[in-house]
Amino acid sequence: TVNNGKNQNVIESGVNAYQISADELRDKVGEITAQDGTNVTIDSKKAGRTTLEGTVKVNGKVVEDAELASVYTSVQWNPIPKAADATAASDGFVALLGQKIEVVAQLTDKNGNAVSAKDQGVKFSIAGTDLAANTTKVNGAKGTATVVNTITDKTDANGQTKLVLKASTITEVLNVEAKSADSQYDVKLVIAGKDTKKADLYWIDANLTFTDKVGGTPVTTDALNPVKDTTGMDVKPKTGTTWIYGVKPVGVTATYGALKDKAIEINGLGITMSKTVASVGTIETLADVKGSVQATSTKGGDMDIVSKLDSSTLTNNVTVSNGTFAGTGTTSISKKLTIMVKWEAAGMTASYVVPTGTRVVSGSSVTAYLKVTDNYGNVQPGKTVKFKFDDGNADVNNATTDQNGIAKASFTYKSAATTTVSATVDGLGNETFDQTFVWVDDSASVNISKAEGVDSYVTNYDKDKKTVTLTFNEDIVESSVIKNMFTVTYKSYSGSNVQLVVKSVAVNGNVVTLTLADVPSLTDARDTVEVVVGTPTVESVDYKLTAINGANYTKTVTIHLDGTTKPEEV
Repeated sequence: TVNNGKNQNVIESGVNAYQISADELRDKVGEITAQDGTNVTIDSKKAGRTTLEGTVKVNGKVVEDAELASVYTSVQWNPIPKAADATAASDGFVALLGQKIEVVAQLTDKNGNAVSAKDQGVKFSIAGTDLAANTTKVNGAKGTATVVNTITDKTDANGQTKLVLKASTITEVLNVEAKSADSQYDVKLVIAGKDTKKADLYWIDANLTFTDKVGGTPVTTDALNPVKDTTGMDVKPKTGTTWIYGVKPVGVTATYGALKDKAIEINGLGITMSKTVASVGTIETLADVKGSVQATSTKGGDMDIVSKLDSSTLTNNVTVSNGTFAGTGTTSISKKLTIMVKWEAAGMTASYVVPTGTRVVSGSSVTAYLKVTDNYGNVQPGKTVKFKFDDGNADVNNATTDQNGIAKASFTYKSAATTTVSATVDGLGNETFDQTFVWVDDSASVNISKAEGVDSYVTNYDKDKKTVTLTFNEDIVESSVIKNMFTVTYKSYSGSNVQLVVKSVAVNGNVVTLTLADVPSLTDARDTVEVVVGTPTVESVDYKLTAINGANYTKTVTIHLDGTTKPEEV
């Protein structure tokens, strides 16, 4: 009934009068919503009985006779009978693989108002077939879902019962319904906060695809337009630029039911972005746009950016383009997508590496080393270099830069003269790189300097300073000396040898000083220190200890700890 006092619905079952007990007065449904001392308004959303006790007052005082002081009334609340069954269209609800969808069956009256009636019979059905209480699997129009909870056909105190399903493969379960055993009640489904009479449930996969827009802004590489996979991609940004890269998750196109032939795209999933350890450059995640980074590199080379769906970041903010997202719990989806970016040099330049100086003994060979780099100093392998030597010939020596960015060519000139090597680099137009060499008389030589007045050479091994000093009769080209060219061995008179590590080398005019990492204690004055001066190759460049007159020195020096170095031992 409603507050106009007239019967609004005829209840088929009658209500019998009975005597009210004290317990029944306390066991009531509904609530008082308003009263003004004369009238009282009550309401209930549950079926049952509301019993009221009113206390009578005369002139503001309660009548002393207890039997006369109280009056009683009772209201029997009954559900509004449900309307005639009608065929309802299904609504689509979506979850990710591995998630649950909770379907709540709620008793209602004919107006859809929830009724909190306990132990009322309710049965779920799939495509018209009732689910038994022991059902563990549900076959869908596609795939199979697992029943996670124990199905009960009785409502709880809220007039509800539940069906919880989960699927780990692409699954479509259609026409999920629930019906009441009592014709006075109707049933609605509540899924993800949405009311419906019938539901189609979809478990979908979530792949990743490239996008040509990040936050509505086109990416800066024309190669993404957009690209669905890495096949045929040619992403080659220039070093020193910033390149924006984005991915987005996509779902599947439904096959059956309410979402048939509709593409179900996913929004709000967490996406982590990282680059492999061996990649050049740096990336920075754009905080305001999911699934996007800005990348940059001052070095040419490969950068592999890995995008991965992060299931640990699932929140209530996940939505789908069609249907209602209803998934709860952790998804089993673990997808990643890798884009391979090749950073290309922004501009090039070249310069000569001159390890042995520009003076060369005539008749010997000299090698010209041209090192090609980009504007950030990164070496550029695979570049074609053409060398031309002005020896009167028109020959051109073609070379290709190696992994160290070095291209080299060797030349010989037989007489004293000044010559020039000219080089051009493919990609640098007509720009020419020149290096001048001065060829000197072939009598030029260099050796360890002799001490005055004695038949000995000037060398020194200082155990306390941990140094070896070699003094030459000519000044030495500093760029020709590197620590790798010296092998130092302590040779004991007893026959045991210890190789010493050269920490650093210094050139001061005609004096070359080697600093050693450690030295053994002197055990015998007859011990010696042997210094082998070699010709190492470092990063494609050949080194020789060279004097400023162009002569090279490659010998073995034996230093006697008694202070003498014999000529025949040099």
